[in-house]
Amino acid sequence: MGKKITVLVFILFGIYLYAELPAYPGESKKDLELPGFYFPKFLQNNKKGPMTDSNAIQLEKGREHTWGNKVGFEVSTGIQGIMSFIQLGLLFPRADNSLFLDVKVKYMSSLTWATYIDQDNNAVSFHPSVVGGAFSFGGYSPVFYDCVRVYGGMDVFLGYSFTPYDSAIRQTGNLIGDNLTYALLGYFGLEFFTSEHISMILDAGGGFKSLIGDKSNQYAIASSWLGSGFGIKMGIRYYL
Repeated sequence: MGKKITVLVFILFGIYLYAELPAYPGESKKDLELPGFYFPKFLQNNKKGPMTDSNAIQLEKGREHTWGNKVGFEVSTGIQGIMSFIQLGLLFPRADNSLFLDVKVKYMSSLTWATYIDQDNNAVSFHPSVVGGAFSFGGYSPVFYDCVRVYGGMDVFLGYSFTPYDSAIRQTGNLIGDNLTYALLGYFGLEFFTSEHISMILDAGGGFKSLIGDKSNQYAIASSWLGSGFGIKMGIRYYL
């Protein structure tokens, strides 16, 4: 008998929560007890009243236009071809509420010592790195379910290739020589908002990388294509 009463109490309590829990923050005094607590729309009950309330509509419009549409910072890591990288980005407000143009600084390094064998069977082995900056441009979708949006874009990268590990271990200097390294990388991804100011990103894509340098230098030839191919990136963003 006691178990039946307990089950009945839980059922009645659940019905009460469904009936009383506001669909949007700020609609009752209950929200004042949990400052900053927010239910994504797809987890909210589907009552018709709050959906037509003017305050709820204004709140929804505010989220759509301000979340991810401020100056922000990005820290991300990933793999591009056979190179790993870390990236720091400065994010600007979107143009026309969908287009973006950001700037990033990237450091890339080979996952291991790279070996290159030319047509005459001459081999070189080294550990190349690249440092440089990129302009990123592309577009965002609206925020779906108040927590996620889709984006796609392209990075135009300019930098410098060098061999810091060879220099440190074997005192060789920069085996690649003077160069200008460039890359064109495209990607498609998802951005997940955990709050108005913080989000996590995951994207994948690919592209090519090359360099302008001494065409007779085997290290420059080998380094020119390292970093081309498939890429994947994950990171975190903070919006002011």
